[in-house]
Amino acid sequence: MISKNQYRSEKQVFQKLLLGARMYEIRYGETFYLMFSLRSDENCPSKPEIMSLLIDAPCWVGDRCQWEALMKENNGMISMQDTELASALVNLRYYNLISVQEVEFGEHYLCIFLDGEKVLAIAHEADMSDYSWVLEEWSDKKPHEKVGVSCDGIEIFSNLCDSSSLLTNPHFVRWFLMMNFPEGMDAAEGCSLFELMEEKCTLDTAFIDHLTGYYDGVFEENDGYIDSPKRVVLPLATGDEFCVAFHPGDTIYFINGIKIGCTGPHYEIRRLPLSEFLVYTAQMQDKEKLFLLPMVKISAGEREVMTQIIQSVLCSFPLQECSAKQIGACILENCLE
Repeated sequence: MISKNQYRSEKQVFQKLLLGARMYEIRYGETFYLMFSLRSDENCPSKPEIMSLLIDAPCWVGDRCQWEALMKENNGMISMQDTELASALVNLRYYNLISVQEVEFGEHYLCIFLDGEKVLAIAHEADMSDYSWVLEEWSDKKPHEKVGVSCDGIEIFSNLCDSSSLLTNPHFVRWFLMMNFPEGMDAAEGCSLFELMEEKCTLDTAFIDHLTGYYDGVFEENDGYIDSPKRVVLPLATGDEFCVAFHPGDTIYFINGIKIGCTGPHYEIRRLPLSEFLVYTAQMQDKEKLFLLPMVKISAGEREVMTQIIQSVLCSFPLQECSAKQIGACILENCLE
C-alpha cells in the first residue's frame, strides 16, 4: 500500500514517461503486457521510445464514473477476471481509447486515465505476486541499463528494497541462505549449506535475476558486479545503519556506508562479534536478523546462545523439505572462528 509521500521520485518518473503515450499492443501470458509508444522529448534525449507495462495485480478497467461509484460502494480492492480484463482492454484498442491523459496515485491504486473517460486502475499490492506492476523500457539494452519504475517495495530507480517484502518471499529467503554462508557446512552429512538448499529447495530464478540485476555477460564484463545494485537498509538499535547490496556475483555488507564484508567468491565474513550483533539487533524482529547472520562471529563458548538465535530466525520462514535444525547447524559453522 502506498501512502501519499512514499516513492515520490518513482511517481514523478512514471507520470513523465507515460503521460501522452499511446497503447498499441496488449499481450496476456501469466501477466498482462501493455505496450506503449511514447512521444519524443527533446528535453530528455535518453527517454525510451517504447515502454512495457507489466501488470500482475488486482486491476480494473472501464468507465471512470463506474469505477468511482464502485470504489465508494466497496471501499477496497476491485478486480476483474482475466477474461473480463482482457476483453475490456481489447475494446479500448478497438475504439482507440488508449492515449494516457492523466496518472494518479491513490492510497490503494495507481490510476491511469485514458481517452473517453476510461480508467485503468492497478492495485499497489497483490497477494501471491512478486510485484504489483512494473513499467520498463522495451529495448535491446541490457536489463541493468533499461529505464524502469516499479511499485511493490522493490523500486528500480532508487534500488532500495523493502526488507519486509523480501522476507515474505520464500524464493528470496532460500536464495539468501544458499548463497550467503560460504563456510556453512553440515559435518554429519558432509555437505555445504549451498548443496543442501540446492538439492531440497526450488527457486524462482527470474525473481533472483531481477533482484541481483543479472544479465548475460555480467561475469565476463564486470566480474559479477553492477553499478547500481538493489539494497536493503535496516536501522540498528545504536542509531547506525546496516545495508546489504545484492550483485549477480556477490552480496556486500555495510555499516554507515563502510564495507564490513561480503559473501561472494572472495568472501570476507565473521566481522561482527556476537556482543555487537546483540546490541545492534536489540530492537529488530527475529526474521530481519537474517540479513546480519552472515557477518556474525562466535567463539566455541557462544555456540549455545547462537544456536537459539539462529533457530528463532529460521522458524519465521518456510524452508520446504529442509530441516531448520540442519540449516541452523550450517549457519553456526559459518559463524565459528
